[in-house]
Amino acid sequence: MIPSLLDTDLYKLTMQQAVRRLHPGLPVRYAFIERSRRTVFSDRAVRRMREEIERMRGLTLGPEEREWLLATGWFAEDYLDWLSAYRFDPEEVAVRKDGNGFSLSIEGPWERTILWEVPLLAIVSECHFEEVDAGDPPDPREYRARSRKKGKALVEAGCHYADFGTRRRRSLAMQEAALRGLMDANDETAPGALTGTSNLYFARRYNLRPVGTIAHEWIMATAALHGYDGANRRALEDWLRAYTPEQCIGLTDTYTVDLFLREFDRDLAANIAGIRQDSGDPFAFVDRCAAHYRDLGLDPREKRFVFSDGLDPDKAAAIQRYAEEHCRPVFGIGTYFTNDIPGSPAPDIVIKLVACDGKPVVKTGDDPDKATGDKEELAKVRALLS
Repeated sequence: MIPSLLDTDLYKLTMQQAVRRLHPGLPVRYAFIERSRRTVFSDRAVRRMREEIERMRGLTLGPEEREWLLATGWFAEDYLDWLSAYRFDPEEVAVRKDGNGFSLSIEGPWERTILWEVPLLAIVSECHFEEVDAGDPPDPREYRARSRKKGKALVEAGCHYADFGTRRRRSLAMQEAALRGLMDANDETAPGALTGTSNLYFARRYNLRPVGTIAHEWIMATAALHGYDGANRRALEDWLRAYTPEQCIGLTDTYTVDLFLREFDRDLAANIAGIRQDSGDPFAFVDRCAAHYRDLGLDPREKRFVFSDGLDPDKAAAIQRYAEEHCRPVFGIGTYFTNDIPGSPAPDIVIKLVACDGKPVVKTGDDPDKATGDKEELAKVRALLS
């Protein structure tokens, strides 16, 4: 199910490199969450997960993969030397069957365990569809044709978009079919509309641009280590210690966009490439954030606004029409590309950081359904930040 160490998202490796530099040896714990609490995972599916997790022990970074990563401009030689010696350790992952579901946790040093999230979610999703909701296997050729139509709809709406769909894909084959369909549409209609993919394996295979931003865990760990007040700003400043301003997109909703904007001053806003919306109302987000840039004396039309919250072409087109006069909208579309089978919904699954250096870690977000972490800590943080 996971053919390569590169079968993951760019942001996991970029964060791993930064964690090694700034937080070596920091102990953390992650937990699996199935948000709907309705998806069934059979005993057979869980056994298959364990088998696939064990197989990951054999994944290594090959010399040609290493050279390709170096050429992306994101990674330093010393990190790639370390990554070449990296091996997944299945002992860091605990999987336990629990009624119709299961529990999964990951524990160990942050620089090691950070790479588990994306391939594990892909494994969980594929095992569910192989063992529980198998049905008639989707035809990759038909799925590619459908994806081509989706790409054309996005082009017609004027959208620039990327594939963010590794974590909840139907399977490796379906993600490949989706990308090939999107590439077909891009080549036929508007080269450049498809800005790339977050998946490094497919980016290398199809000569696509690897894309990604900071993830919530970067800000969440910063808050655990240094406090919630000022966590957004400190997390971005730390990121800029490891990467260039063009490689920095501010993730706004870890502790609500209200708090983010409170800490997003002119120096920081001028010095990074843009911001990302991942929960809440995207139209209100455009209004508030564009106004904030203007209040700081900056032109939001020069900044990228990345939208990544449960998008499909219709929603992306509506945001594009609303946002294009105010900013440079870009779209990261995930599940709708890689797991869109009528009558067979994709599980709403995530793996989130829940502890860092022995302290609880939470995310409040701008959508209550996306909040994660200990309930008492969430209540405490909401009171603190209100």
